[in-house]
Amino acid sequence: MLYYVGTGERDYYRHPVPCRQRAPWEFQAVLSGKIAMTEPSGAGPLRARHLWLSAPEHAHGWTGEAAHPAQVLVFHFLNIPEPLARRLPARGGVDLVLSKKQVMRLEEFSRFPWRQMHPAILLRSEHVLLELSLIVLEALEVAKPRSTHVENIPAMRVRQALDWFEARMETNPSLEEVAQAVGCSASQLRKHFYLIMQRAPKAAFDQLRFQRALHLLADPGAKLAWIGETCGFGDPSTFSRAFKAKLGVSPAQWRGPRV
Repeated sequence: MLYYVGTGERDYYRHPVPCRQRAPWEFQAVLSGKIAMTEPSGAGPLRARHLWLSAPEHAHGWTGEAAHPAQVLVFHFLNIPEPLARRLPARGGVDLVLSKKQVMRLEEFSRFPWRQMHPAILLRSEHVLLELSLIVLEALEVAKPRSTHVENIPAMRVRQALDWFEARMETNPSLEEVAQAVGCSASQLRKHFYLIMQRAPKAAFDQLRFQRALHLLADPGAKLAWIGETCGFGDPSTFSRAFKAKLGVSPAQWRGPRV
């Protein structure tokens, strides 16, 4: 469950964040500029394009570079996926370098209107938590000795399955088709999703559908029938029923005030 979101420019040098324990799990990313984590033993090195994940019992704060504010993205969650929690140290956390592609993806998250009562807030926060968790999990797997490389397979296949489905969503591919595309059986892929995401593949795929639908509904010129087809719902009535069951209003009602 999402507890807090912080985005934008931060001058942690002039306004450092005190070193203390926090109740939620904290993901902190620096997208531009440099920041450093401070611990009771002192401040760590300044890092650029970096992501930290801190456990609730980990006492820490933040400082920055003199005269150079940084762009950051901070998420606090009350819980994280169990497979990730099991991989982390009993106390403390992990940190990793972000790729340019990952930074661009996190920049997209920072542009979402988190402080508004947006219909997509629950879906978006779930999706962000899963993406951040996969980034950390994959970094932890890569850091393992080569002899355990086989353990990368579930996370890799889940990521490939999500990417493959998202690229072909409008055709409404079956689980068997997705599994075949990523090189495993449907039952294996289902096990991978429960291991990595703790949900069925269909639930994860439906989340991608609704996120695309919400994005397309922001365009008042896009017809509802076309949006339903583009998101793989098929006919407009199926799209409307599924949308209302998930978000409590029909697509037309959701977009009504915006037209």
